[in-house]
Amino acid sequence: MANIRLNIIIALGLKLVFLVTTVLGITGLWIAILADTGATVLVTLNALRLLFFRPDKKSVVVDRPDRETSRTGGTARGPEGVASREARDMV
Repeated sequence: MANIRLNIIIALGLKLVFLVTTVLGITGLWIAILADTGATVLVTLNALRLLFFRPDKKSVVVDRPDRETSRTGGTARGPEGVASREARDMV
C-alpha cells in the first residue's frame, strides 16, 4: 500500500509543481510535458517492483469464510470457485 501511495504522491506532486511553474512562466509547456512523461515512467517502474513482492506465509491472513447461497439467487462457491451441490440444487 505504501508503494501505491508513493506513486500517487509522485505523480500528483510533479503535476502540481509544473502546473504552477508553467502558469507563472518559469518553465515552458514542453518542459512540463516532458516532466509528466518522466513521472509516468518513474511511477510505472516503481509499480513494477510489486511484481517481485513475495509476502511471507505468516503475514498473509485470509479471514473470509466461504460465502453461502444468497436468497437473491446468487450461487455459493467453494474454495475452487465451483458452485456447491446445494447451490446447484436450489436453482
